Amino acid sequence: GTREFTEGRLEGVTVLIGFATQGNAIGGIIHQPFYADGNEHGRSVWGIVNSGVYGKCILSGKPLPGRILAGSLSHRSKTVVDAVNACEPSEVLQAGGCGYK
Repeated sequence: GTREFTEGRLEGVTVLIGFATQGNAIGGIIHQPFYADGNEHGRSVWGIVNSGVYGKCILSGKPLPGRILAGSLSHRSKTVVDAVNACEPSEVLQAGGCGYK
């Protein structure tokens, strides 16, 4: 997200907050400050263990065809490329920002 912000690729900028108790993850929030949809600006999506996912999040009930992988724009080492190829993806999406993927 930081690199995307400095390069003006604002769609990949996210704020990530996680919650844990006694070493166990119990929830988290992803906020996209530059998200825009019509008159709406910014959005947050949050989830809590055993409760669900909330906020403006579009989920499809149908699985996508093939095996689609999402990866970093900036980390393209031989190890990463080999791992991606081993998964035999039908499509590889490259995007910046951890929470954006």
